[in-house]
Amino acid sequence: MEKRPLIIRITAFIALCVYLIGCTSTAETPVLTVAQITSIMSPVPSKTVPPTFTVGISTNTPSPTMTASPTPTSTNTSTPVPPTWTPLPKLSPEEAQAKVMELIATNGGCKLPCWWGITPGETSWEQARQFLTSFSEIDELRENVYIVNYFVEKENGLVVSSFATISTGEGLVQEIEAGVYYPLDQVLELYGQPDEVRVYVDNQSIDKLAPFVIALYYGEQGFLANYGGRTEKGEINQICPNVIEGRASVWFLWSPELEMTFDIAGRKELLFVSPSDRRFRKVEQVTNMDARQFYEMYRDPANLSKCFDFKVPKK
Repeated sequence: MEKRPLIIRITAFIALCVYLIGCTSTAETPVLTVAQITSIMSPVPSKTVPPTFTVGISTNTPSPTMTASPTPTSTNTSTPVPPTWTPLPKLSPEEAQAKVMELIATNGGCKLPCWWGITPGETSWEQARQFLTSFSEIDELRENVYIVNYFVEKENGLVVSSFATISTGEGLVQEIEAGVYYPLDQVLELYGQPDEVRVYVDNQSIDKLAPFVIALYYGEQGFLANYGGRTEKGEINQICPNVIEGRASVWFLWSPELEMTFDIAGRKELLFVSPSDRRFRKVEQVTNMDARQFYEMYRDPANLSKCFDFKVPKK
């Protein structure tokens, strides 16, 4: 895999501006096939043992496993010495793409907020970095914030770049932002009713159609999912979940130990600079549904074509 100049990799960060902000980027959100969706969205056992990171493609030969090799210590001292992680071999471009597609399909065998086997608040950054560098490029965006660049092969054979950002603290991964499209109904079915469902429509957009975002906030589980699409402008907007665009799907994941309200998570994910500049209304404020009714309606894929009216309340 040819290493890209730093300026090109940093430019990818611009794509973190979500769909509503209007930035453009060549990076795309991977869209899963039916088989991949079935795999990733299937319930998995509760975490009892941290996932083991391996590299390489699934073959009959076991892949090398990341293991910690303790640094030799003198017998004259009892001072503990932190383990050092053995670097993993760099995969070839073909192996790296296959590894990424495997991770997109399986998510490393874990549920959100875990991403590719990396769990905020549990996985050390050193461990995660050793794993990720075997098939991606990592740049330090600023102190304790890193951008992970990798490549995805689309169905038409075109290889495109994509990325995630990881924030660290106290030696651990604390927050992850990534874009992979998981269908709305599948998320609702697997993770249950969101703590909050919020909707925003940009009727002031210069585009012919008004962009909208449906935000699912799972505060206790530690993630915020955003689905974007477009609708006709007007005093009342028709929001149709079946027109959600995969490239407008963004996920923000955090350690459940962190106190992360919707407003805090939204600022970190660049949904808005402050909650007042883009008002994400609770679904019960602007529709004839509450969060429970939204959940019951759209967990059924047969209902995704059923639109709901969005009307901003008068001040």
